[in-house]
Amino acid sequence: MCSSDFNRRGKKAVTLNDNQAHQVAWNSVKNSYEQSENGQWQHKAEGGAGISSTGTMPGA
Repeated sequence: MCSSDFNRRGKKAVTLNDNQAHQVAWNSVKNSYEQSENGQWQHKAEGGAGISSTGTMPGA
């Protein structure tokens, strides 16, 4: 392994293909936004479903 196989925190770097990167991005959108009945995307209200605005566990 060479040094480029690790990120700046010393952890093994993960390489995503296009499909995996698309899924990660789409999940991030779905954590913060919801689709209304008319099909428009809107920001989710704070405090809903126990998910914080950062997408991490509340209180973490």
